[in-house]
Amino acid sequence: MDFEPSTCDAALDEHATFDACLAWILGGGEYEGSRPKRPPLNAPQRLAAEAIAGRGTWRRGGPPLVVFGPPGTGKTATVVEGIRRLVASDPGARVLACAPSDEAADLLARRLAAAEVAKYAIVVATCGAAGLLLCGGLRGTFTHILIDEAAQALEAEALVPLATCGPATRVVLAGDPNQLGAAVRSPFAASKGLGTSLLERLIQRAAKDPAAAQVVRLSDNYRAHGSLLALPSKLFYDGSLRAKADEAVTASLLGWEKTALLCWGVNGSAAHELDSPSYFNALECAKVAQLVESLLASDRVACDVGDIGVLCAFRKQSLKLRLLLRQRGLGAVSVGQIYDFQGSEKKCVIVTTVLSELPRFAEGELSDHAPVGLLDARRFNVAVTRARALCVVVGHPGLLGAAAYWKDLLEHCIDSGSYRGVRPEDLLDGADACGDDDARHVVDLIAEKSLLGQGDVDRLYPRDAAALYVAEASWRIVL
Repeated sequence: MDFEPSTCDAALDEHATFDACLAWILGGGEYEGSRPKRPPLNAPQRLAAEAIAGRGTWRRGGPPLVVFGPPGTGKTATVVEGIRRLVASDPGARVLACAPSDEAADLLARRLAAAEVAKYAIVVATCGAAGLLLCGGLRGTFTHILIDEAAQALEAEALVPLATCGPATRVVLAGDPNQLGAAVRSPFAASKGLGTSLLERLIQRAAKDPAAAQVVRLSDNYRAHGSLLALPSKLFYDGSLRAKADEAVTASLLGWEKTALLCWGVNGSAAHELDSPSYFNALECAKVAQLVESLLASDRVACDVGDIGVLCAFRKQSLKLRLLLRQRGLGAVSVGQIYDFQGSEKKCVIVTTVLSELPRFAEGELSDHAPVGLLDARRFNVAVTRARALCVVVGHPGLLGAAAYWKDLLEHCIDSGSYRGVRPEDLLDGADACGDDDARHVVDLIAEKSLLGQGDVDRLYPRDAAALYVAEASWRIVL
């Protein structure tokens, strides 16, 4: 895709410098007073964008550039900005922009199309599809190869587009190793390092040897309220995240429960139906629906169904909740699993953890390679960083208190006075977290068509390879 010449030429005629021209284009041709409107880039973003464009100390043939972008820091926008600058300043640039998934590649293409780059200067593809370019004899054609969401790509997957490199090709990897990575279902493959992405390995090497990669770390968060960032910033980013989002949005739901991060304890039990091992939790379904209705009906805040997303630990929970919300006229509320929410955001996100106790192997070897539900550091990080103004975690206190990272959240909420529902000490007395007729009605409806119980976790998530091939194993049904 070639840069649109008419727009650039017209801007250059009116503005004396390339930077002024670029600022005018990126600002939509708008002015602030007598000066062109400039894009809102912070210092690390500018450094990364200029490095992609070939300015500064990063040159062709040097080590890869890694853009480390925690949640909400504008990683993809920074990459697109760098490509804009590159194509505008270098007519000979040929860029291969890749991502591991169709959705991420589509996002790149949409952002680049909006930046007025057109016709063959840029090729957008998934990492796998980039192999067709190699088969077509295009090795060495591209001056720049960029992989967005690189932490989600297997290292072997990332090497597919990199195989088209020439001796002077610049390589850029953008992503966050603390968010969702590539799915590695084989414990043996994971034990041999296949679960570590090329981006993560480069960051680790650069920490010991700066010559291994140039790492630009973004730290200003333009998504969430400051209190939503405190815990993930402490646990995963050395306390470096700074809240820079518009407070008119991020503080807009504080009037509901006087907090942006809320934990609601529910004394429910995980269950699964006879023909499916995917778990659901009836009481958590009822509590989530109750919270959605309470938030929408509140006269203290302004919130509509399009502002709310429900993130479920298991597919069956999402199916149950979609049905329940539709029955209540709330079908426009987004309901999905963790991979549906990666890279997206909502003003309010309600997380339902479903399980009422840790799986028996949660502290064993397999749990590190095959996380169950949201019991994983990266999944926890993604789950609690999707909200802009309000994050509500609905779960069993026994599970939250025993699971890594969720225990930190539980303690954080108790200490800050943002915990509601059944308390851990109340579980000894059999307290019911919902305790209303509506919740019991929902439980009865689900129980009519369900086989309640904990299920056999060892059969649902086998420990050894031999068990994977038992034909009658119920876990083989798609979750």
